[in-house]
Amino acid sequence: MNKIPSGIKRDHILKAIDDFNGGFEHEFHESTEYDLIHDKRRYPPKAIVGLAARYILGKTLKPKDFSGGLKSKCFRVLEKNGFTILSKPKEIGFWIFQTNPDKYDIDLDLAKNPEEAILEIKTHKHRKEIRVGDRVFIWRASGAKANAGIIASSTVIALPGEIVDGLHKPKNSSYWIKNKSNNKHFCKLKIEDLRITPEEGMLARSLVSSDDILRSLAIVTRNVGGTFKIDQDEYKRISSYWDHLASISEDIDESNLRNNINDKTVYFEGKVRELSSKHYERSSKAREDCLKIHGYDCAVCSLNFEDRYGEIGKKFIHVHHIDPVASRIGEYEVNPEKDLIPLCPNCHAMIHRKTPPYKVDDLKKLINN
Repeated sequence: MNKIPSGIKRDHILKAIDDFNGGFEHEFHESTEYDLIHDKRRYPPKAIVGLAARYILGKTLKPKDFSGGLKSKCFRVLEKNGFTILSKPKEIGFWIFQTNPDKYDIDLDLAKNPEEAILEIKTHKHRKEIRVGDRVFIWRASGAKANAGIIASSTVIALPGEIVDGLHKPKNSSYWIKNKSNNKHFCKLKIEDLRITPEEGMLARSLVSSDDILRSLAIVTRNVGGTFKIDQDEYKRISSYWDHLASISEDIDESNLRNNINDKTVYFEGKVRELSSKHYERSSKAREDCLKIHGYDCAVCSLNFEDRYGEIGKKFIHVHHIDPVASRIGEYEVNPEKDLIPLCPNCHAMIHRKTPPYKVDDLKKLINN
């Protein structure tokens, strides 16, 4: 059955996009294979056409009322009105990149430039597999003055390439303790979350090696090499620990933390749901500036963790992207005052109960009723 009405114009579609961004109620879900592209953002094509039909029929269509996909009337309507439809991005890869602090002082490097890292890729096979957009955990090996474990989460922003006029090589080579690297292939990473010390929430090797699933990772069993490919489930499990540690500053009880991660309700339903919003916070500096401007009170319910819990709640809060980063294409500029707001974990979860997320004022009305 195809109930898409004739006469849908570009203006109707633009209004539908505004409705979608504004949180207008509908029954459509995220697209599975294709996205409508508008103003550097991605939208589910069926949802937009279903909302656009309201301006002709007086009501929003439902998913069962028409089909999507290539050669469908839904796509023809969008393309006829000058909109572009693209396949969803290919599946990204997941990695652990290891550095040796006795040869390369990554702590010093990241202290000077906490936004980017340029790491060597020794394995020829991995040079061909790494893609822009791949997710990478940076693992610092044990050294004379360093604790082993994950110290940063990042995204690949430049493919491994041979050094050409220093293009893929840090300008300052003083970070190399034992001469400079003989390798000529480096990969450029965008640092999204940096935690150099246990106090800052780094993920220690002892915790990874004691986990029933992660202990079998090559980074633990062999620990030889600079790049280790991991699958999506392993990445999500590491991310669960990483997210938990973000709110812990000292006296980590590794046994309790493992038990929390092993609770499937927390891992598969709770933490993974939060993961998208937290890991798309591309700039830790933007987060800091947001909190300097807005403070640590939840923008919806006004909860302040230090007022409620005392010292252990000091400076704890989530930061929410008002305009979801996942709907964007590529990098874009973030305004800490206008684009980011502090939310307590409860309100952060509730605001993402639909796509696009609720507006702050709408969520306030829900808790006031």
